[in-house]
Amino acid sequence: MMNMTKRKFVYRAFGTLLFILAATSAILISTKKDQEKVRYEVIPSGNGWGYNILIGKKVFIHQPYIPAVPGEKPFPDKQSAQKVAKLVIGKINRGESPSVTLEELSSDDGKGNLQID
Repeated sequence: MMNMTKRKFVYRAFGTLLFILAATSAILISTKKDQEKVRYEVIPSGNGWGYNILIGKKVFIHQPYIPAVPGEKPFPDKQSAQKVAKLVIGKINRGESPSVTLEELSSDDGKGNLQID
């Protein structure tokens, strides 16, 4: 049987090891989250513009055309594509569906009109 001193040493060593593992895991998870930030890039598309939503380095959404609008109509300018991409990122960050409706495209979000027509 182990005496009390050895037992305390084993418990402390085990506790220290668990603490180090937990701290290392937290750092790795934090680093991975930083690498997986949601961002956008505006891309040329036909006679206009589209956007990609990226999570980390991977394309999560490739949107060459105005969403919710019938047909394949690109955004008329970079600013329009940027506004909708920011709207989509906001939805993703809030845990909402990234889909965009016609109503959202023609509404004012309080930061400038989205009116994409």
